[in-house]
Amino acid sequence: MMEKINEYLYLFPFEERRDRPNIGLIVGQKYSMLVDVGISSNHLNEVLDSVQKLNLPQPSLAVLTHYHYDHSFAINSFNGITIASKKTNKYLRLFASMTIDDKFLKNYLSGDSLSFCYDAISEEYQGNYQNLKLKTSDIEFDKYLKIDLGNLTVELFQMFSPHSDDSVFIKVNDYLFIGDSFFYNIFEGEKEFDKESLEAFYLIINSFDVEYIIQGHDVIKTKEEIMDEINQLLL
Repeated sequence: MMEKINEYLYLFPFEERRDRPNIGLIVGQKYSMLVDVGISSNHLNEVLDSVQKLNLPQPSLAVLTHYHYDHSFAINSFNGITIASKKTNKYLRLFASMTIDDKFLKNYLSGDSLSFCYDAISEEYQGNYQNLKLKTSDIEFDKYLKIDLGNLTVELFQMFSPHSDDSVFIKVNDYLFIGDSFFYNIFEGEKEFDKESLEAFYLIINSFDVEYIIQGHDVIKTKEEIMDEINQLLL
């Protein structure tokens, strides 16, 4: 169920079992925006049903934090305008050219570090991949984009992160969505953080004037808590 954070921000919480990430809803006076579209059309529909039950306006915009399957696989099911970085669209274009089925996913999500991903997506789809079609976003930006939702400004930043080279941060007032940025890149076979990457990430997080950080698969934390966690990893 969508949870209210404040008068303009809501969160459909993450689920570990099916590797579903947090889905954010930012509500302005004119437009509403989703942060990520989810792992499947079923996931997205649950989010949108929850929006309706709370009598909130249906989102006409959706922005992706990065291309990974759990954040992007429902992009073709979103009946609004989608937004992604130029780098994210590069990956989406590649996946759109492929047939995504169980055989493909077994190969793509092979190895010890990715086996949980395959198990999660298998449970999510139950073998029904016929409608799983990817596409690039309707709007593509490079590095930075500012959007006025109606008395509420949202800023999109294409940033470096240890997790994926197409990471997008979404800032709305005192809140910063960072997707899965605070995690090493398991899709490249990494099993721990690279110290130099983590140090760079620390500086990036520190540069944002926010109070709260919203990650893809965790509860909301303060910026100070995230900085402390990074510092502990750097010891």
